[in-house]
This record gives sequence, structure tokens and C-alpha cells, in this order.
Amino acid sequence: MVKSTALRWFKYLFIVLGWMVSGVLALSAFVGMLWMTGGAFGGFPALIGAFVAAGLTLWWAVRRSHSVGGLLLRLAPTTLALLIVAWSMIPLAPDSLEPVSDRPGIERWTVGDGRVVAVSRHTLLDTVPDTLPDTVLDTLLDSVARRDRALLFVHGGPGAYVRDFDREFWAVFVREGFEVYTYDQVGAGLSDVVEVPAYTHEANVSDLAGVIDRIDLPVILIGQSYGAGVVASYLDQYYENGNGTISHVILIEPSPVPGMEPPEDHPHYAEKTTSSPSWPSPGPADLIDSPRFLLAMLLPADNQFVGQEELMNLVGPEKQDRIVAAAFCADDPVPDFENLRVNILANRTITDGFWTAKRPDLSGLDLPTLLLLGACSYVPRGFAMDYFDVLPIDRSHVIPGVGHVVWGDADGMRLTRQAILNFVDDRPPPLPNEPDVGSRVAFIDAGR
Repeated sequence: MVKSTALRWFKYLFIVLGWMVSGVLALSAFVGMLWMTGGAFGGFPALIGAFVAAGLTLWWAVRRSHSVGGLLLRLAPTTLALLIVAWSMIPLAPDSLEPVSDRPGIERWTVGDGRVVAVSRHTLLDTVPDTLPDTVLDTLLDSVARRDRALLFVHGGPGAYVRDFDREFWAVFVREGFEVYTYDQVGAGLSDVVEVPAYTHEANVSDLAGVIDRIDLPVILIGQSYGAGVVASYLDQYYENGNGTISHVILIEPSPVPGMEPPEDHPHYAEKTTSSPSWPSPGPADLIDSPRFLLAMLLPADNQFVGQEELMNLVGPEKQDRIVAAAFCADDPVPDFENLRVNILANRTITDGFWTAKRPDLSGLDLPTLLLLGACSYVPRGFAMDYFDVLPIDRSHVIPGVGHVVWGDADGMRLTRQAILNFVDDRPPPLPNEPDVGSRVAFIDAGR
């Protein structure tokens, strides 16, 4: 009796698994065809494949069912699978981009291999009214010590852009006599969009070289987050000591060193190491809100199923606000900013190449270098500390009360500005010079 009952339950389990496999068959046919065709024609060949698999399931169900109820039970998994397939065929957002309008103060520079970046250029002349008489203008400009140097800010991401509150912070340095330049990396912000395979770390490095070539002053080169990796690769590949193009290097909350795959199980690299809390970083559920998005991430980046334009339109104000909030300390207000284009596929392809890029060797670099860190950063400290192995760092400071964006509040702006000015002018620093190469491990473990 017990044996008979066990066999009966085993039979029922086998039947249920058979029903489930029928649904898996339809989903597998769809995903497999998407992969093999690269999502060609918007995934419609894969959709046909899913319906063929569903038709086979229907034929099997009709042959095996002796009642309407049994037929419906056998078709339920396939029906659910087809509903998921249909859901994934619905576009997440429009698949065309609004044209970029001309903005005051934004110049479009062609760099590298015909790539176009949107450059914001600030000079002393931008700070005075056009109506001033020439004599008053000359007197005013003469009263500011012109430094004959340019600040060039390289933003993070990849696939992000210079937000207006970033641009406003750096523009203030014109009052100290600098020219100031910021630019959006190709594929995001106000810069041009290119084909997905053209988004590479090496292309971004080449673009930076093209921007520097067009600035006719010695450059104070500033890289934040991923931008620090672009700066490091540029210095390794393009800069020669004594050529006069770069005068100082500033790394702010740097990403991993290019060419270094961080150990996933090491706490210095795998988790937040600063004890001060930040706003929570967005998780996968904040972006992956449909099977279509998940498929876009599983397929090759240049697939034709979900294009970069659709994904760029998907990352609207709400998602961008959540992403940017993680760069600030918990409970601190996040500035309002104009939402521009964020490019998910550019982020993906550039990041993939970033891990296999050439690791910079800048041990012989003859440039003063400053490292700035935020007190509540969500980025594990191991990434920044690895830069001590890559290039000589003369000064390093933790800006208290701020996160990944170290100009995140009024005190952060003041201290960051003062740290940079004192560094460039070779004056005593406004903050302790820590960590250094000898204290970096203890610094991480202390949650600084």
C-alpha cells in the first residue's frame, strides 16, 4: 500500500514536471533564437520560434488530455511562458532620442576618430557682463591673478555625464585665475551617440588626449571615479615627463585601477568600507523591472532586440536621482540637476574592456598628485588605495561629511576647493595628509 502511494505521487510529480518543461521549452526557444540571431528584426524571429515550440506543446497536450480540465492544466505553463514572451516584446521606452539642442557655453569638439564631445569652457570673461567698458574690463581682469593653467575635469560613469551642479562647482575656479573645462564622454550627456561596439575604455582615453590637445595651456588633470581610471590610462599611454601638457594630477574617489580585476571575496573590494552611512546604492531591482530589460543585459551588448536608445530613454529622472543619491551621505539633500542621457550599454561595454585594459605603470611619473576621498563613500576603499601602487601620490585627504561627490555640501565645496588650491600653489594642506602607502590598510580597517 505504501509502495503504491509512493509510485502514484511519483507519477504525479513526473506529470507536473512535464507540464513545467513545456513552458520552459517555449521560453528556451525564444531566448535561444534571440541569442542566435542577435535579436534581429526586433526579436520577431525569436517570437516565431516561441510560438512553434508552443504549437508542439499544444499538439502534445491534445494527444495526452482526456478532459478539458486536463488540457488546460497541461497548457498553463506554456500560456504563462507566452505571456512572459509577449511582455518582453513590449518596448520599455521610445527607441529614438530627442535631438540635443544648442546650449549656451557648450562647444562641440571633434576628437579621436571623428567622435564629438560636448565641452563646457569657462574663462574669466564669462564672469563679467558684456556691457562693461573695455577700460573697466581690463582693470577687472588685471585684478585677478591669471595662472595660465586650465582645470580639466573628467567625470565618472562610464556612460554618465557632467551634471550641472558638477559644472557649477568647477566653474568657480575661474575666479582663481584658471580656465575650466568639463566634457561629457561620448555616448552620454550632450555628446554624440555612436554604435555600441565603439564604446571602449581605450576610445575614452583617446578622446581625453584629443581634448587636451585642443587646450593651449598646461592642464591640471582631474579625474573622479571612473574618470580617474581614464586619467591613469592617459598618463600611461600619452604623457611624457617634461612635455608641459600636464602640470598636476588630482584623483577624486577613484574607481579600480584599469586592468585590475578586484577579488570579489576580499572585504576591502567587495563591500562598503567607510563607516559613515551613505544613501543606499540602487540594486538590480531598481533597474531590472521587466524581462525585456533582463534579456537586454543577457544578450550581447550590440543586440538588435533592445537598442541603446530605448535603454537610454528608460533611465529617466527617478532612476537617475536614485543613482546620484548614492554619492551623498545619508540624509543629506541631493541637489536638483538636469537629467540628460545615461547610457547603460556604454557602461557595460566600457566596463568589460576596463578589466582587461593595460595596467598603468606610473612609478616614474614626475607630476604632483593629489588624492581626495569622501568620508561616507559607497565605493570600497581598496580601489582608491591601489593607486598608491600605480603612481606617486604627494598628498591625500579625506573631506569630512561628504560622499563619492566630495563637493556634496557647502563645507565639502569649501574644503575641496581649498585642498586643490593649496596643492597647486604648494601651500600647507588644509587637512591631514592621510592615508599614505604605509597606513592604507589600517585606514580601510578603521572605516575612514
